[in-house]
Amino acid sequence: MDPTEPPIPEPAPSSPDAIGPWRLFTAFSALALSGFGGVLPFAYRALVERRQWLNAKEFAGLLALAQVMPGPTICNLSVMIGHRFAGFPGACAALAGMVAGPSCVVLALGIAWQHTGDVPAVKHALAGMSAVAIGLILATAVKMGINLFRPSPREQVGGEERATYWTGPRVAQILLCALGFIGVGLLRWPLVAVVAGLAPFAIGLSYATER
Repeated sequence: MDPTEPPIPEPAPSSPDAIGPWRLFTAFSALALSGFGGVLPFAYRALVERRQWLNAKEFAGLLALAQVMPGPTICNLSVMIGHRFAGFPGACAALAGMVAGPSCVVLALGIAWQHTGDVPAVKHALAGMSAVAIGLILATAVKMGINLFRPSPREQVGGEERATYWTGPRVAQILLCALGFIGVGLLRWPLVAVVAGLAPFAIGLSYATER
């Protein structure tokens, strides 16, 4: 090896070469055991903010696909992320990490619930946990929204660099989000119907933007 040649850099921790099945299993096991009643807020923090395996837009795209697929959203997400980094073994490892630990916990809680389910303190504790879970989901939604709707890259406007925000595609994205919220959250329409109605417009918008 020529000493004058620069050393070959090692793969970054978030690169596919550095993430194998075992690492996926341990990461998703820790993720699954960190939540109670849902781990989506912890998933965003662990995968995007801490480990930086995905950026905010990649996470949002995979999450959207996971939500329209059959089955639990977080399990679908773990399979897609595992397959992305380590192929079929990675998908199996990520899914196993997501379900193995919680399955044991659920069995233990089921046994405990038979003996303590009628205790008022336990009922109040579960109600408090539900309130905390709602707050975590809301905080995650706000974080994802901030990252998705940041200004576009800077461009030359009148000889000066300015960050553009109110572009045509951006306005259309906000409108689609608003329509989805109104359809599902306010009008209580079926999720499948709302997605089927808005998806063609969203796909067409993405295609036109890329072109």
